[in-house]
Amino acid sequence: MTDATVVEQLIAKPSEQLAQLAGGDAALLPALVRAFPDSASHVGYSLFDPSWIKAYGRHILRAIGHARDTHSWNSSEETAVKVAILAIADDLIKYLGLPKASSFAAVALVILIVRGLVTPGAQQ
Repeated sequence: MTDATVVEQLIAKPSEQLAQLAGGDAALLPALVRAFPDSASHVGYSLFDPSWIKAYGRHILRAIGHARDTHSWNSSEETAVKVAILAIADDLIKYLGLPKASSFAAVALVILIVRGLVTPGAQQ
């Protein structure tokens, strides 16, 4: 998998770059569509944009057993944030059956989801 240093580097990237990284992975998109077919079928959403994250992020976290993780998210606890992102990404990789080569893309997607769900006003 990846380590906290890689997570730290990815966290520093803007959401647009993370979306490009996640969207550019050859294995991630097909695996997401297989596991969550509705996530690719709605008009008006660009994959991994804020609207998509709000619509499908919580559903993805729920499916991999992390639905409540963002309720108590405290982004000021940097070490805990990195550990949580790694754990969620690892579970997403296992759930989707992704190869190790897709680890960076999975971490990028998890960061996007967490950002989208913990931003004020994003909680549902």
